[in-house]
Parts: sequence; C-alpha cells; structure tokens
Amino acid sequence: MTVQIVDEEDQAILGAYAEIVETGDKAVTDTKGQVKVWLAHQGVFTIKVQVLGFTEKLQTLSIADKSTMFTTIRMQENAKELDAIVIKGDSEQSVVSRSPYKAEVIGMESIRAQPIEVTSILNRVAGIRIRQEGGNGSDTNIMLNGIDGKGIKVFVDGIPVYLLGAGYSINTFSPNMIEHIEVYKGTIPVAFGSDALGGVINLVTRQGNVDYADVSYSYGSWNTRKMSVNTRKKFGKSDNFFVSLDGFYNHSDNDYWIDNVDVVVDDLFNTEKGSVRRFNDHFESLLGRAQLGARDLSWADELMLVSSYSAVDKELQHGIRAEVPWGKPESVQKSWNVAGSWKKSGKDEKWYASVTAGYTRDDLNFIDTTRSTYYWDQNFVEKSNGGESGLYSNGTTPVIITNTFFSRESFNYSFDEFHTLNLTMLLTKSELNVSNEAFSTDNQERLALPQELLKNYTGLSLESDLLRSRVTNILSVKHFYTNVSGSTFGNRVVGGRESNRFSVFGYGDVLKYQITENIAANLGYEFTVRQPDEQEIFGDYITIAPNPELSPEESHNINAGAEYESTDRKFASGFSVFYRSTTNRIFLNSLAFGLSQYANLFGTRAVGSEVHARYQIFKGLNASINTTFQDITLQETDPFGNIPDRYLGARIPNIPYLFGNAQLSLTRKAPWSSESKINVNYDLNYVQEFFLSWIEDGRKDTKATIPTQWIQNVNVSWIAPRERWSLGLECRNLTDIQAFDNFSVQKPGRSFYAKVRIFLSRY
Repeated sequence: MTVQIVDEEDQAILGAYAEIVETGDKAVTDTKGQVKVWLAHQGVFTIKVQVLGFTEKLQTLSIADKSTMFTTIRMQENAKELDAIVIKGDSEQSVVSRSPYKAEVIGMESIRAQPIEVTSILNRVAGIRIRQEGGNGSDTNIMLNGIDGKGIKVFVDGIPVYLLGAGYSINTFSPNMIEHIEVYKGTIPVAFGSDALGGVINLVTRQGNVDYADVSYSYGSWNTRKMSVNTRKKFGKSDNFFVSLDGFYNHSDNDYWIDNVDVVVDDLFNTEKGSVRRFNDHFESLLGRAQLGARDLSWADELMLVSSYSAVDKELQHGIRAEVPWGKPESVQKSWNVAGSWKKSGKDEKWYASVTAGYTRDDLNFIDTTRSTYYWDQNFVEKSNGGESGLYSNGTTPVIITNTFFSRESFNYSFDEFHTLNLTMLLTKSELNVSNEAFSTDNQERLALPQELLKNYTGLSLESDLLRSRVTNILSVKHFYTNVSGSTFGNRVVGGRESNRFSVFGYGDVLKYQITENIAANLGYEFTVRQPDEQEIFGDYITIAPNPELSPEESHNINAGAEYESTDRKFASGFSVFYRSTTNRIFLNSLAFGLSQYANLFGTRAVGSEVHARYQIFKGLNASINTTFQDITLQETDPFGNIPDRYLGARIPNIPYLFGNAQLSLTRKAPWSSESKINVNYDLNYVQEFFLSWIEDGRKDTKATIPTQWIQNVNVSWIAPRERWSLGLECRNLTDIQAFDNFSVQKPGRSFYAKVRIFLSRY
C-alpha cells in the first residue's frame, strides 16, 4: 500500500522514515511525501514515522482487503528541533539520491534568509559547475557529469523554462519563490518530457496550503538591488480556492574592476595595460506571476490558471571574448505567458493524470548602430560604419517575435502495489517573425516570411517494485520528433527557405537496490537525444547565422553509484561513476565576416566520477565536501575539416576537468532569544587549472590557461521566531582573487550583500 506523510498544512514531507513495527520493513518518503510498504496479508499493523523537526508518531493500519491502497499520516511539528532545519535539507539530498534516478533535492527553508543566487546554490552540488560570462545576469553554462550547455535542461514546476519567458532563466530567478530544487543526473525521468542529454534541474515553486506574505529586499556591491514578493491567500466556503501573487526585480550596474586591459594614455590613443571599471554592462530583470486555483473539487484535485510577465534589459560590454569593449549595444526582451493546468487522481491513487497547456509571446529587440569604437576607459573614436560588433555596414537592429504554444500531458496508472505505468507527452510549436531595419530591402523582404519549429516528445515508463521494495526498476522508451521550416543566411544575405525533419527513438533502464537499511546502489543506462533549439536553428541575426539543417545530438549515458547513511543520520557519503558517448555535438562554428553558426561538428566521450560526504560534527554544525573529475575527449571529427584529425583522443579544451566544493554550516540559538536562530555558512569552491586550446598544439608552459581558483564565500543570517523576519549578510570572493569562468571575461572580485526579509503567515 501507499502511505503519504504530510505536515499540519497538508504539505508533503520528504525524507521521513516509515517502519512497519511487526515486520521491521523500512522505507523513506519521496518528493511527494509518499512511501510504499509491503504487507503480506490482511490484518492490523503499526507504522512508526520519524522525521527531523516533527514528533515521532505511531499509527495503526487496518488492512481489510487489497482495495485498501492509500492512507495519509499527518505529523505534528516539534518546536524543540526547529533549530536543526538545515540538517533536514542535507537529509533531503541523501534520501533522494537513493532513488533509481540519480537525483538530489536542495531544501530552501534556511537559504531564503541569505542574499544568495540560485546559481551559487547549485554550484554546491556534487558534479555541477555553473560558469558565467561575467557579473549579475550574465549568460550561464551549466556543466553536469560530462555534459554541458544546452544538454542540461532547466524546468520550473516541471515545465521547460524556454517555454515560460525571459525572466525564468536560472541566473535571474528568485530563491524566495522556490520551495526546493531537484537535480537529476545522467538518466532522466520520462515524466519531465525532456530531451536533456545528461541532466535536469527543476525549480519547484512554493505552493503551500497556508496564507502567507513574504517580502524581501537586498542590496550589495556594484549597485546590486533585488526585491522579491510572494503572497498566497485561500478563500471560499471550504478554503479550497486560492490566489497567489509573486514576483521579483533585479538590478545591477556590474561596474566592477577588471585588470590587464588596454587603457588610453595620450591624445594619440596609444594604450597600455591597466585596471578599469566595466561600463556598458547594466542589467535589469523583473517577473510578475499571478495564480488562481482550486483544490479538492469533485472533478479535479487541483485546477490552476497562471499568467506571468517578465522582462530583461541588458547592456552588452563585449562579444563572446572580452577583447574589444562595446559602449552602446543593448538588448531588451519581454515575455507574456499564460497557462492552465488540471490534475486528478483516481480512487486509492490507482491512477493520476495531469494536463498543462499554455501560450508564450517573446519579443527580443537588439540595438547596435553606434558609429564609434570604444576603449576600456570609455574613450572612443568615430568611424564610418555603424555597429560596434562590426558585422554590418549600418549596424544591426533585429526584432524577433516568437509565439509559442505548448501542451504537456502525463498519466500514471498503478496495476497493483508494485507496478506503475507513466505516459508523458510534450508538444511545442514556435513561430518566429523577424525584422531588421538595418538590413537591405531584399533581406528585409526575405526575413518577413514566418519561420516555424515543431517539436514533439512522447515517453513511456514502467516502474516495478520487487523484493518487498528493496529493488526498484524503471524501464523507459522515448520518441523525439522535430519539423523545421527556416531561412538560410550566408555572406550577410538572407537566403531561401529550408525544411528539415527527423524522428528518433530513445530508451533506457535504471535500477536501485536497497542493499541494507543504510546502503543503496543504483545503475542506469539511457540512449537519449537533444533536439536543436530555436537559437541554434534560427540564429539571432546579431552574430549567429541560422542553420535549419541541424541534426539532433545523440548520447549513450551510463551511471552507477552507491550511497551510505548512518542509522543516526549524522554521516552520509556516496560515489558515482559516469560514461557519456555523444555524437553530432552541436558546436558554435566561426564563419566569414565575423559571423558564427551552430553546426554538428564532432563526437565526444566523457568518463568521470564524483565523491561526496556529509557529517554532523555536533548538533547544529554540519560539514560537507564533494569532488568531481571528468575527462572529455574528442572521438569523432566533422567531414569539413573544422577540427583536424590530429586532435582525436585529446581532451576538449576550455572545459574544467577537476573541481569541487566544501561547506561548513552552523545553526545556533541566538543568545538573546531561545526561539531565534543564527546561521553561519562557509563555502569553498575549487577549480583546477585547465587549458583554453588544444594542448597538442604546443608545450604546456606556452598554453593560455584559466588558472586554479579557490573562491571563498561567507554568509551569516539571523532568523526571528517562526521566520517572521530575518537579516542576512554575505561576502563573496572573500580573498578578492581574480576569478574567471571563460577566458578574458573576468568575474567580480570581493563583494558584499545584505538582505532583509519579512514573513507573515496564518498557521
């Protein structure tokens, strides 16, 4: 039977231990707060439930017949244990890693008091390295277990962020809107409807069943300001209707100091190396979201309508490499989204269905027409051609309007206590309309024709619990379909219309074996596909040309590992190994006239491992450490000679191969109040030196490298009783070392941030 563990507000509790006293069988609840217990016969049983922060509970279960499939146990909060809430977050990570899919969950309870970003939170997770091109709001590249870039997909509440609009990106999203973060590595659950090659990050937003208002404001270096507002109100005769309003605003001047750049020293514009502040790098983003919904209706467990507006305004200091500064280019992106969802489960949870459908309009406007050449100290000289990117004689002003329709359907059916079938489908259709007043009349006429991208995903999985749930196996098959109609673009001329379509099957199997109460092992294999996205196919009409003839990336992934957690839950450790064989890798390739274009250029193989451990030194003081090694080598070159055969077997440049994190977290009662808490966190982020170009081209001491980096961050937060208010302080890059993620793009040095949060709730 299935048992669900919930708190006093009917919210699912992840990581609760459930034990059948009569048989000694034990299990741990999943992200839905559910656990399956095996009962050999009818009768009366006693279940014992334990979870940190709640009073232990014994409850009698009367099993009359096989139709008794589902029951709910409500736990009572234990205020004496609330100061250990950070331990609960750590427990969530170790518990979910025992699932068949290699996954971790990051709880956000204590993190909301800190002036920290989602990217920094994720950089603490074993196997993840998030690289940014600069300061606040800069583009990110997520690297996870041998796969990086667009092979890693980001979701919000199970919906891909690219379907929701500009403000939902991982580098801008507010942590205060998040309940927890799920990270899946290697093999991916069918229910996501994802074409990810090697990983999924799912930001699960707050959907509590209690009235609350949560407001926060933070301020820090480089005139960085962030505000977040989250509210929820129940209404109706039975309080089963609700309305929610939330959103955030971010701003940063990003005018931090950078070193070793060309600075003008005289009237003849001679230069020498020096240090200056970045100047055309302001960033601003906002998101507002409204939700109206109902629960526990006769025909719907949950019905919800969601509407959001988001905008991102960003100045561009330079191109991909920080070699020549830009003084005026700017992009403005605005998005409108509306979606509706319906969820319903059958009697005794035998079946479950959910449907989501939505529409998003995205407007991107880029301006680059200035007839000036800038220097790093903001001096400039006039020139005859327009545009600082230097690609077009009159500059470029593309306006790209994208209309996207999407629908996602997921259906679960339990044949019995041990076998569950899941069917998930995701259909998206995008239509692009492009204009560019800086282009010639002929080019503008060709651009006026709409371009379309249709993608469909269908996934089917069978989950089987065997040997009294000690063995769990999930077998899956997936189908990917893409149909493209887009324009070509070469030698600065918009060409004719090209069509492309492909249909590919994927498949996989994952297995978890609970060896003992304390040890679990997992093994998974998957052949999967990543479909090209809109930017890769249609380009951006700035520096990236379209390529509608792209083929999908394909990858064979293998994951294996084991986890251990002590009976008292004070110590946990684990390791995993991974293998990735990826073909048709989509790579940004340089063309003539300064343009680039995505193309299927090569195949790679990645092998690696990660090790992590967590230890509770004493109550309230926790330490954790993780290390990841990955060796990504070239296995196949393209037929056009872009990558010479002499590099076969060589390590791919410009990708870190050894990195890790260490953390210390202290939670204590405040000296002036036994009900208040003080949290102190120390993070150490390490990246080993790595090469920026092929090591085979020369001696090591002549190769350009990104140096070894030890980045240290410290934050302190004071949380009032029942989280009514909090104050958080953070210092990033404590030792003020030079930090790089991409060569020649320097990241901010030492910086300071403060955050005030007010939380009001009706318990």
